[in-house]
Amino acid sequence: MSSLILAFLGERDEATYGEITEQVRRMRPDVRAENCARDLGRLVQRGTLMRPRTGVYRRVPTESEPMKD
Repeated sequence: MSSLILAFLGERDEATYGEITEQVRRMRPDVRAENCARDLGRLVQRGTLMRPRTGVYRRVPTESEPMKD
């Protein structure tokens, strides 16, 4: 599921928790919101995602990508 989340966030600057879970459910109807929340938390802990504001997620840019404002 992490790959779905990262692919979705790769197409936009940032997304809300609701937008992310809605997209994941479209791709994988069997996924529960709690599982999506768990994966988002893991991605933040690993430094792959950041939370610029409560309920909003953004990919952490790699060294070769410029940081988006």
